[in-house]
Amino acid sequence: MDGKKLLSLVLCACSMLSLQAQDKPSVLTQSKCETLNSAYQLDFEDLKVLSNHDKYGSELSEKYSQAINTIYCGHENLNKSSFKIDQKTKREYFRVTQWNIERGFHVEEIDSIFNAPDKYLNKYPPKNPNQKDIISAEMRVLKDTDIFILNEVDIGMQRTNYKNIAKEMARIIKGEYAFAPEFLELAPSYLNDPNLDKTKLKALHGNAVVSKFPIKNVKFIRLPLCYDWFSEENKKPTALEQVRRASSKVVINEEVLTEVRQGSRIALVTELELPNHDHISVVSVHMENRTLPACRVKQMDAILEAIKDIKTAVILGGDFNNFEKSAEPTSAGKIIKRTVSDPETFAKAAVTYLNPYALVTNVGSFTVGHLRKFKDPTVSNIPVLLPNKSRKLFDRIEDFKFEDGNKFEMEGDKSLSHNGIKGYLSNSNQRSGKGFVDTFKFNKSYGFALYKIDWIFVKPLKKPGVSEDDFEDLELDEKNYQPAFGQTLRDLNYSKQPESISDHSPVTCKILI
Repeated sequence: MDGKKLLSLVLCACSMLSLQAQDKPSVLTQSKCETLNSAYQLDFEDLKVLSNHDKYGSELSEKYSQAINTIYCGHENLNKSSFKIDQKTKREYFRVTQWNIERGFHVEEIDSIFNAPDKYLNKYPPKNPNQKDIISAEMRVLKDTDIFILNEVDIGMQRTNYKNIAKEMARIIKGEYAFAPEFLELAPSYLNDPNLDKTKLKALHGNAVVSKFPIKNVKFIRLPLCYDWFSEENKKPTALEQVRRASSKVVINEEVLTEVRQGSRIALVTELELPNHDHISVVSVHMENRTLPACRVKQMDAILEAIKDIKTAVILGGDFNNFEKSAEPTSAGKIIKRTVSDPETFAKAAVTYLNPYALVTNVGSFTVGHLRKFKDPTVSNIPVLLPNKSRKLFDRIEDFKFEDGNKFEMEGDKSLSHNGIKGYLSNSNQRSGKGFVDTFKFNKSYGFALYKIDWIFVKPLKKPGVSEDDFEDLELDEKNYQPAFGQTLRDLNYSKQPESISDHSPVTCKILI
């Protein structure tokens, strides 16, 4: 059997295992990347079949498996970056930016920020003149990026002019890219559009790492399935779901779309070579939004298990979708099932029944509970009274220890925070006076529908010669690849009016050598 046939069978097996098993992630390692032209074999008729069926013949199954389980890579005039000197700490650094770029709708604006900043500011002049300096400063920060961790990246989609958005980002920064598909986008609204160019359609959507440093190795982890995008999205919306969608359009000006997809969520793991010849690992993850927090914890467990033996520094970035509510289509049956299966429901009922001041305490619990989680999804979980079901996700990351004994940096030092605010995760993520600076908001936020769902987590390393065994006891100057000055570039993201560059603001930090 020749090598190509063997690879196809392995890919097919990996695909069937990973997409059918609910709790067992599949890890696929590639010794090299593939180019889009050499690896992608699906044509329009194949995509039509895939949009209507979840079972198909062996030939199409192999082609689908090859398309969805290949990491596509390339470089665009690679201009290797060197370390820079941070003026505050006098240490060398490079910069990493996490960004859900919303398909890549506005990649031209990103190009202008990097390569024609004056043109961008002239096209989108700030309404408030005082804001120009803030936006200009954030433009310089974004341009300082050496590594982009990207989510919601399109390749060959009509909505983004059939561009390879990962390749476009590599062109913009003169770097390399690695892209791994989460999904083939197969909604009828895409495939039945009379203006569709069938010859250009690839329908790929997923995660990417774009780097000024050479990409030396790649793999991806197909995460436990929390939501079956193909079967669930093909169902007719219930009456209750139709009401929810109509309300969403009116209240927060957000349209809930049906997105028929083949595939599932992934984490892309890349190994990069730095100018000092050290290697680091960069992970791009996009966690499921159509599920409750418990399943995202399963997805995080799968990621941590897959990377536990990595001995390099690790930068984990992504859109974690750490909401407490699920965005999946609803029905009366689902609501009842979740209600009766949640122990806290009965505990709350008991408190209400036994408490003569139930009305006051229930309103107080709701108000205080919302305020404490308003911009800080990491606050402690107090079951029944002040629950925070998102907290367990952060606990998993905080408690995790790599096999080499190192851990993710969770505490924040005042001297290494962007605005001098000390607190949990403040070195890699920007805190505000209360909680964190938000990275996502609805079109109509009413001042409170603001969320911090995009994150950077960093595993530093003990410097050579440091004898301290306990990672938590290390001093800042005893760590290499220390995160610092985490910042959310919110003003820049919303400087494009009347739209934004993305529905998520970029999150960035320096990594001190």
